[in-house]
Amino acid sequence: MIIKATIKNFMGIEKEASISCLSNNKIKRNNNFIIKNENDESILKAIGIIGSNGSGKTSLLKAIATIQTFITFPYRKSSEKSKAFVEQIKSLPDELLNQLLQSINNLNLPSQNVNNPLDDTVIELELFIPHDKKDENIISGIYKYRLVYDSNYNINGVKEESLYYRKKINSKKIIKIFSVNNIIESEIGTKLLYQNNTIISENKEIKYYHSFGNEIMHKFEFMFNGDFLDFDADEKYLIDILEKNKKRFVDLCSLADDKIIDVIIENKNDKKNLFFINNKKNKLRFEQLSTGTKKIILYGNKILFALENNKNLFIDEMENSLHPSLACFLLQLVGYPIKNSYSQIFFTTHSIYLSSLLDNDQLYYIDNKKDSYNISNISTAIKNNVITKDKTLAIALLEDLLIKNPDSKKIVDFLNDKN
Repeated sequence: MIIKATIKNFMGIEKEASISCLSNNKIKRNNNFIIKNENDESILKAIGIIGSNGSGKTSLLKAIATIQTFITFPYRKSSEKSKAFVEQIKSLPDELLNQLLQSINNLNLPSQNVNNPLDDTVIELELFIPHDKKDENIISGIYKYRLVYDSNYNINGVKEESLYYRKKINSKKIIKIFSVNNIIESEIGTKLLYQNNTIISENKEIKYYHSFGNEIMHKFEFMFNGDFLDFDADEKYLIDILEKNKKRFVDLCSLADDKIIDVIIENKNDKKNLFFINNKKNKLRFEQLSTGTKKIILYGNKILFALENNKNLFIDEMENSLHPSLACFLLQLVGYPIKNSYSQIFFTTHSIYLSSLLDNDQLYYIDNKKDSYNISNISTAIKNNVITKDKTLAIALLEDLLIKNPDSKKIVDFLNDKN
């Protein structure tokens, strides 16, 4: 679970932007999007980000995804991930190893903000990683990761990668796992790759790498606009979910489209095919359903799967193609009663409906007026009298108190222009 994310000079984010997922205990809760961890520390399970077009909402999600990209990057994604290749690399002298890595270095990190192309990009992430009954090599606690790079990272390497550990949020004892400079691949990714023959349980240092790497690589899932259009992959995923819990799957489909009365699997040529049965007994493939129906079925199941497997979801503009009530339903799933679920959902939105479901410390807005850039939560807006007792969140948004909405005068002028 994310405790805090801080991003600077990354794509649409010019100045430092910071989001805290620690609960404000003074807030009277309107939802159950909160959990207490093993140390009795309250962490938010849902974070919404609102802002105008071009304000950098999606950039916040992509910055977190960049950490995943960097850690999982090395050539291991290519055909060269065989044990023989790993052993060959491990036997090379440092100079030859450097030459080889540079020759196959096709790392592609997102660019700096257009206003500061020569300055460093900084991404920091603090995570709480819980105990895992299925993996005894996970070390529970707070991990702080930092990544710094500039536009010349392909030549000079990433400027800094570091990882620190402490047992609790307020612990004074901090352990430095590593801090390296001018590297062309992640220290975490490299360590996990090269130590593939090491027995993790006999090496505590590797456990820290394993704990953080496992969280980032296997517990973080990103869904940007258009990502759910891979019908073959989506159908295979949905078949797996259907076989585990058909009743819940069909109920979710009926919520998405009340004409769907059943879902079946048919085998043809040793391949499983998914069919949705409507009230006229017609069989429909997944790709034949409406965009909104597909999104509810896919995203709804992904959220439930995340809750059951302590995964973290990052969804860009969750409400797209959805009826407002169904978009709100997706968010309400985060409060689904699953015991000890250490999962989170981060989402960007333009929806007042979704925003209104969040408590004041769960909703962040980006104010990017001409001469300023600021990201704050609603609690801060109230503290600074941006929102007063006579202003609801909806009114604050409509009256341009929180974010730069489209200029109404420009809209009228455009519509009245007959040229």
